[in-house]
Amino acid sequence: MICSKCNYENNDGTAFCVNCGAELNVAKQEAPKPAEPAPVNQSVYTAPAPVPQKQGANGMSVAALVCGLLGIIGSFIPIVKYFTLVLAVLGIIFGVIGKKKAAEAGNSSTGLATAGLVLGVIGTAFSAVGVICALACVGAASAATETAGLDLLSSAKEAVTEAVTSAANEISSTVSDAANSIASSAADEVNSMASSAADKAAEAASSAAKDFVNSLFS
Repeated sequence: MICSKCNYENNDGTAFCVNCGAELNVAKQEAPKPAEPAPVNQSVYTAPAPVPQKQGANGMSVAALVCGLLGIIGSFIPIVKYFTLVLAVLGIIFGVIGKKKAAEAGNSSTGLATAGLVLGVIGTAFSAVGVICALACVGAASAATETAGLDLLSSAKEAVTEAVTSAANEISSTVSDAANSIASSAADEVNSMASSAADKAAEAASSAAKDFVNSLFS
């Protein structure tokens, strides 16, 4: 019961105000009516904006995790390590992008992106070490092959030189023997021809002398 004079709120059924002593008109006071709600204009009513929900792991985080795992596994395979090195590097890139996207979306769960980033770093290290070791082995094998090739070339050169020298000596000896034989044959033939010519000349001279003598005494 509210006093109309001092606005003091008294208990229901009180005839006089406890605060100021004024008479309370119980019959005239009525309970206040509740306020009616304002009519809602259905034409301009808009639904409340949806509350943004936190998203789960994004695709970049999953890609970073997969690339990091493949980078670590492939680093132990001799030929595949060259390709998985690229995957490991992609794992690092995807991990960084995944963490950034998660932060922009308000998602505090960045475990997959972090795991992919860490695995990408480990895979890159393993693959890089494997590639360096493979290149070192290839370099050593190339150097050994080059040395062996030089030794083989030197041996082949010496063998060819010996063979050519021996063949040249053999040809020279054969040519010398043939020349000596030809020269000896030619000398014998010349001597024979000279002897035959001398004999014929002697016979002719003897015949001519006989004819001259016979002509003197005839």
